[in-house]
Amino acid sequence: MARSFQIVEHKIAESDFFLDQLEKTTYDYYQLFQARCFISAFLSASRSITFCLQAAMNDIEGFKEWYVKQQENLKGNTLAKYFVNARNHSQKTGYYPVVYSQIDDDDNNKKIRWIFWDLEHPDVEYTPDGDIVEACK
Repeated sequence: MARSFQIVEHKIAESDFFLDQLEKTTYDYYQLFQARCFISAFLSASRSITFCLQAAMNDIEGFKEWYVKQQENLKGNTLAKYFVNARNHSQKTGYYPVVYSQIDDDDNNKKIRWIFWDLEHPDVEYTPDGDIVEACK
């Protein structure tokens, strides 16, 4: 049964929503909790985009062959692999990749940057450098 491509568009919008919420948080203990919730929701929503894509496109001629190539590309992408692992850890073990933040003060315009911090997790081999929001984008 063919599904509307809108399911993909909605999942992308959901991912963008959670990323936008993460970007708006400021730093205090409660905001750290919120940041962890938003990154968890973003990871779950963004990783499920491919499931929605398959559901919407599986009956389209040539899609399956095209998708196999895209899966190979993703398997070879270090950042994509990181996000799969981060999603798996947050859903299966309650671990969140957000542990601390850094405040940048550019011309007295303070901006918070949430930073990946996976050094404490024994199963994480690679951690992206820098701002989480930028890596997610």
